[in-house]
Amino acid sequence: MTRDDSTGGWVPMGGGGLSNVSVRKRIISEDEKKPEYIICGKRISDQTVVLSCTIKRDFQYNKVMPTFHHWRTGDKKFGLTFQTAADARAFDKGVRSAVEDLLEVFSGVGCGQRTRGGDDAGDDDVFMK
Repeated sequence: MTRDDSTGGWVPMGGGGLSNVSVRKRIISEDEKKPEYIICGKRISDQTVVLSCTIKRDFQYNKVMPTFHHWRTGDKKFGLTFQTAADARAFDKGVRSAVEDLLEVFSGVGCGQRTRGGDDAGDDDVFMK
């Protein structure tokens, strides 16, 4: 969902519907191994991409309720309603892992490659909106 500040409510993206949502890691510079993380959502019924949001330095994430989380990046606000609290916790874990990895890269502590059972751990994890 996206936030419509003019009405003060949340509006379904791309017409709504149940979607598979995941946090995906992509290496944007092979020389420096700098990662980029994208929150991607595809509507289940027709595989239309309804959500694509890059996690940036200004990313602010909030767990409002066990099954509703929202975030802000730049001037855009996004939200997800999960079918179960377990789905929400798994998504939260993926987001936190991405943010931690990016903080390491931004601070120069590491090269963004941490061992967590594989470089692409979580890429295929699917969460419901």
